[in-house]
Amino acid sequence: MIGCKDSQTTFFDSEIFSRMIPEDHPLVQIAKYVDFSFVTEEVKKHYHPDIGRP
Repeated sequence: MIGCKDSQTTFFDSEIFSRMIPEDHPLVQIAKYVDFSFVTEEVKKHYHPDIGRP
């Protein structure tokens, strides 16, 4: 399942990730400036619409 509006990321997930991945990590910096939302549409055909995590 992909593109579901109900995100499974919780506050605790965000807190854990923020403690594990430093704010100055290059990928964190890239994610601030690059919109990767196009990826969902590009890979949509590879995922089952009803089975699995969004």
